[in-house]
Amino acid sequence: MYRVVCLAILISGCGKVVGADASELHNTSTVENSTAVTGSAIGNAVDGSPMAEQADSQNAAINKRAMVALRQNLIGHATLDGEPIIDLVAQGSCASAFITTKARANVDWSKVGNLAPETIGGRDVTIIGTVDGSKKVAVPSGDIADRVTMGMGLLAENCGATSDAG
Repeated sequence: MYRVVCLAILISGCGKVVGADASELHNTSTVENSTAVTGSAIGNAVDGSPMAEQADSQNAAINKRAMVALRQNLIGHATLDGEPIIDLVAQGSCASAFITTKARANVDWSKVGNLAPETIGGRDVTIIGTVDGSKKVAVPSGDIADRVTMGMGLLAENCGATSDAG
């Protein structure tokens, strides 16, 4: 969202109105000039700008905190395909590995897709896509399950996942 706001300000040319006298406020050249911005200029303004880099850095920091919180809520409470989760290891800003007593499941959070848990027998079960196919994460229903769902959702959103990813 931060990038969209910055892009909207860039395109609107609002900076030209500040300090303008009354005769310049009726001038439409600002609007006309903004239509001359090309797609490549917009892409360069967003992708290579210090603001875009700052937003990426902020997302990475948010993702790091989300993974720490997610790890705290998974260990000792959650299972992956019926096996206790004993660790969650970050493999970058948008990737992690669920470690169970018997296996490791690598997750690319940009490809997770819809995270809608289903309550089965007092546990919230969420199916997530991993590198090796779909896996079931089960957590006792309640506060911990809510925090796990929010943490996974935050990672998926920050990493650009869409509801049809998979």
